[in-house]
Formats: sequence, C-alpha cells, structure tokens
Amino acid sequence: MLDDAETMDENHQKAVESVEKDIICLAAVLEKMGECTPVRVAVSSTKALVKVHSHDVEGKRIVERRIGDFERSLGRE
Repeated sequence: MLDDAETMDENHQKAVESVEKDIICLAAVLEKMGECTPVRVAVSSTKALVKVHSHDVEGKRIVERRIGDFERSLGRE
C-alpha cells in the first residue's frame, strides 16, 4: 500500500513538472508573438483606422478597448 502511494506521488510529481514546462513554453511563445512584426503592424494599422474613423465614437471606444485587452494579453501596456 505504501509502495502504491509512493508511485502515485511520483506520477503526480512528473505530471506537475510536465505542466510547468508546458506553461513556460507557452509563455515564451506568447512573448515571441508580442515581439512579432505582424502583430505590431496589425495593432498599428488598427490604431490608424481608429484615428481615420474618429467620428464613430462608440466604434472607436470598442476598438480601443479591444486593442488594450490584446496588448495586455501580450504583456504590454
């Protein structure tokens, strides 16, 4: 019974370590996405469109909020 508990503990520890490695890898991918030129261009283009269509106050507010949410998800503010 003790052997089973130790085996379960070892398996659990391996699973936790695997998930931690996956999280680190995904964080690195997200960071690289934020540094990626297409992402920067997309955000810049969207900001430029907001300036051109500044008369649409509600649309501008929605887009600015979404840009802010996206930038925060990339770790920028």
